Amino acid sequence: MTLSFEKNTKVTKKLNLVPLDSDLWNTYTGAKGNVSQDIRPLLLARPRIQTPSDKLEEAIATQTLFENLSDQMRFYPADYLAVPYLVAILERRAEEKDFHTQLELITELGVCLATDIPGNQLDVELPHPDRKIMDDYNASIAVLQERTKVFLEGSLTRIQWLCESEKIHFYLAVLAILGDREAAFILNCTLMDECYVMCGECDYCDETIEPFSARNPSSIRPARLVTGKWDGKSLKDIYVWFSNLVDLLGDRQAVRALTYYYGIYTCPKCGAKGRVMDLMKKYFFEV
Repeated sequence: MTLSFEKNTKVTKKLNLVPLDSDLWNTYTGAKGNVSQDIRPLLLARPRIQTPSDKLEEAIATQTLFENLSDQMRFYPADYLAVPYLVAILERRAEEKDFHTQLELITELGVCLATDIPGNQLDVELPHPDRKIMDDYNASIAVLQERTKVFLEGSLTRIQWLCESEKIHFYLAVLAILGDREAAFILNCTLMDECYVMCGECDYCDETIEPFSARNPSSIRPARLVTGKWDGKSLKDIYVWFSNLVDLLGDRQAVRALTYYYGIYTCPKCGAKGRVMDLMKKYFFEV
C-alpha cells in the first residue's frame, strides 16, 4: 500500500524556543528537575561527523532526557518547553535524512504525548502554563504530526524491517501523535493484550477478561476486521487507519487484539453494551 496522508498546509515550521538559560526550566521541570542540560548535546550533535564518544554522549543525553520527560508514563511540565526543541531537532534530522534518529524522536515524542492526558500528572502543585508557552507547545505538536506523516510515507519499508518491539513502540507513538492519546496510553499499559473495563451504566469493573492472546472473551463481540479497507490517506476513523498501519507493520496478533479493543462489551451485571475502548477509558481515567 502507498501512504499519502492528508496534509495540514496551514502548519508553520517556525518554532519558538525558550532559551536554555531561562529560569523557566527551573519551574517547568521533569521527573528529576531541570532538563535543559540534557537538550544541549542534542542541539550540538552532527550525526554524519560524530566520533564514537560523541555518539555515546548523545545517546546518554537522549535516554536521560526522555526518562525525565515521561518517567513511569507520567506527564511532567518540562514537556511544554522541551517538546518544541525536540521537534526542531527532528526537523533537522529529517533534512539530514537520518532515519534512526527520526525514528527514535518520533517514538519518544509519541510517549510524551500519550502521557499528556487529563489526570495523569503527579499529585503535586504544578505550574499552569501561560498562553504563549501553550501556543508554542501546540504549534510544535502540529509540526510533529506533519513530520510523522512524511516519515511514514517515505520510510514505511525500512520501518517494516524493524524488530517487533521497535515496531510496537513506534506504532503506539503514531497513534498518540495522529490519533488518540488516551488509547495510546492504555495500549502501552496493557501491552496490546490485556483488557479492563468499567460499565457505562452500572459502573461494574470487570478485571476478569483474559488476555486476548489466550482466548476469545465471551463478553466481547469483536469489531469487523478492516484490514485492506483503508485508503492510506484518511485519519478520520482511528480503528480503520490504525488497524491497517499495524497490519502493514506485520503485527497480526495486535490486529486481532484491536478487533476486541474496538468491539462491543456486554456487562454481565446489568446487560448494558458499550465499545470496549470507551469503557477502558472510563476504567483507567474515572476509577
